[in-house]
Amino acid sequence: MSSTAFGRVAIPHSLQMSALKTQGYIVIAPKGIVWDSKSNKVNLVFFLAVNSDSKSLYRNIFDDLSQIAVRPENIAKLVCTNTYEEFIQKLTDLL
Repeated sequence: MSSTAFGRVAIPHSLQMSALKTQGYIVIAPKGIVWDSKSNKVNLVFFLAVNSDSKSLYRNIFDDLSQIAVRPENIAKLVCTNTYEEFIQKLTDLL
């Protein structure tokens, strides 16, 4: 199995789009979480559950998150947020 981490961000996802409802969850870990067998640490985890009707939405979200994840300064901005609203605003600004 390959890692779902991109630098300090992980985007784990199912191989099948069989969720009853498309939804996402975000984990912010300022101190980091050991994520894979190489002991890489991630600070943000975006969990995605996707319904088969949302395939194109999933691809867009995954592509956008991947673009944000490759820039360490983006991750630093997101990790230092204190509220959900602040996180969403900073994430939206980066899109």
